[in-house]
Amino acid sequence: MAVNRAVREINTDNDVLNRIQDNLVSAISILQKVQIINGNLIQNLSLASGANTINHGLARKPLGYIVVSSSASITYHDSLSTATDKTFSLTTSGATTASLWVF
Repeated sequence: MAVNRAVREINTDNDVLNRIQDNLVSAISILQKVQIINGNLIQNLSLASGANTINHGLARKPLGYIVVSSSASITYHDSLSTATDKTFSLTTSGATTASLWVF
């Protein structure tokens, strides 16, 4: 089995340990395919009313975001269709400090 980036396998003569490692690598490989998990938490983001450019830090186009916290009750509108591998535009109905999970 190929070595998973998240798990460093230990070469051993113990068959039980080898099977445990194989199962762990298999489980982690499945989790890595869940797109929402592969994201970036942006905390304490100061957003002005209107258009804001968000540096998401994903090194790829984002698929979506979740507002984790917001200091004001406002609406959010994104332009993910025009996002780049570095930024996307997020328009807010008011000023707020927010935390976003971008994936």
